Amino acid sequence: LLSWMEKYHQNTYHLILEADRLSKERLGFGNAIAQAYNHTILPLCTEEDARVQIRWGLEDFSRRFSRKADGIWLPETAINPMVIDILAEEGVSYVILSPWQCKAIEDKKKGRIELEGRAAPYDRPFLLQGAKGKIISAFFYNPQLAEGISFGHYLRDADSLYQRLVAIREDEKPNLIHTATDGEIYGHQ
Repeated sequence: LLSWMEKYHQNTYHLILEADRLSKERLGFGNAIAQAYNHTILPLCTEEDARVQIRWGLEDFSRRFSRKADGIWLPETAINPMVIDILAEEGVSYVILSPWQCKAIEDKKKGRIELEGRAAPYDRPFLLQGAKGKIISAFFYNPQLAEGISFGHYLRDADSLYQRLVAIREDEKPNLIHTATDGEIYGHQ
């Protein structure tokens, strides 16, 4: 998409780059994250092919945003221990995952908690360990917000979205509110 925008909608492309630069200045980190180069489901790849997809995505990001990517969006948010190790080896510190991907979480006080089909908590990061022992952080997105943005038209009215965020903050008192949607939601060119 950014390649297309760079060629056919340069103003928007430059606004995206500028927004990331300004967020880095203001917050100490940029709002943009990298993605794997193609829409290849990485756990289905050989280790070499998965590494190429990750490296190419990181290099493309670095070229465009003039900085190293901290996080990465994986196609279909698919991940496994091999991909975790590659991401850590390539310097990626976090991923955003679907809350439905998580089978269990560990709590310092309660130990392992089986989710049994419930969504993983979205209000804090978790650590994922790869097959070689490498570690990255994972953030599970808020599923109600994701669904509302994708299918409930939350983006049509900024005031309504803001009220929804305020309600989440007041009702659930999370440490962090974040969500994610897939690019396919917004159509294909």
